[in-house]
Amino acid sequence: MDIYEAFKRENAKLARVLAKLIDSSAGRSTEREQYLEQIELLLDCQWRLEENYLYPVLDAFTDSRRAVEKARNENRVIGRILKELRSIDSSDPGFRYAAERLQSEAVTHMDWEQKELLDMLRQKIPQEQAQLLGQRAAEEILA
Repeated sequence: MDIYEAFKRENAKLARVLAKLIDSSAGRSTEREQYLEQIELLLDCQWRLEENYLYPVLDAFTDSRRAVEKARNENRVIGRILKELRSIDSSDPGFRYAAERLQSEAVTHMDWEQKELLDMLRQKIPQEQAQLLGQRAAEEILA
């Protein structure tokens, strides 16, 4: 598995759990709590993938540093929304709104990451290096 496939798989997992959170009903607080825990774990994995395998490579190239900073800013926004969501009772009507905001920001970030950042990476490193990064990620983060 190369680094591109690692991101694609992790993004798909996160998108599925975010959709389940949105679809969960207000009366099922235990279910919502489980989804939030899964989302936190998946985001942690996602952010470690980005910080350990994507951003350092792109930061080495002057022309991609702005994109990396944009991605980090988006991650901070996602983190703030998640923290806000954690502070709202799952039966509160505002919970669904915050969950939808989280989903929107995360999906937008993942789409942009696939279309922009990973395309930048493809242009800057050979496939052999992408394969090696994917193998390391699988051993260190995705295991």
